[in-house]
Amino acid sequence: MVDEVQDITLTGLRLLRELAGDGPDGLLLVGDGQQQVYPGGWRLSDAGIPVQGRGEVLRVNYRNRAAIVDFARRFDAVNQVDDLDGDRGYTLEQASNTNTGGTVRSWRGPERELGAALVRAVNELPVPVGNAAVIVFAKNDVEHCVKLLSAAGILSLRLEHYEGGPDERLKIGTVHRAKGLDFQAVLAVRRSVGTLEQPVLERQYLVAATRARDHLWWGVVEQS
Repeated sequence: MVDEVQDITLTGLRLLRELAGDGPDGLLLVGDGQQQVYPGGWRLSDAGIPVQGRGEVLRVNYRNRAAIVDFARRFDAVNQVDDLDGDRGYTLEQASNTNTGGTVRSWRGPERELGAALVRAVNELPVPVGNAAVIVFAKNDVEHCVKLLSAAGILSLRLEHYEGGPDERLKIGTVHRAKGLDFQAVLAVRRSVGTLEQPVLERQYLVAATRARDHLWWGVVEQS
């Protein structure tokens, strides 16, 4: 059984196929091409895993409230993985949603104002701080945001040390660390994005936004 299969390399898929063999029901692969956070793409048939007539498309979003889904749909997150072996992949834009409500707040400003804006967003969270996470898009931004929060007396826990249990600290990490997780509230900080191509960034933005179940704060630092 493999989750987040969209971020496995083609070599990894071929290894899985060899391990599982050709017997029936040897593999259960679950993934979403729109949530691929690393560059690249493949077809399952490239790894010798044909799924035509054997795959199932999940069309209902059970995680996010409506406001979160509506916000995430603005990102042009191109599906780089043929989920059904050549058939068009199903996207968030086409998915139906079961949860109403939710809140989204946005902020945009210069670097010098980020600290105050982020601390204010944490203090105004409509959920317990321990149920929220700060998600960034570069490793260096984790340390930067930890310092901003620490200066305001806000305790944080890096996602690489988070084991999923109850904790009163604010979680913080990159979008890569947050993949596969979800939180009652997310504060996403777009501070630096490196040299990634826009399609990869758009998919990372979608992943970050949809980690939020009930509340999303989307902060963008303006580049000078």
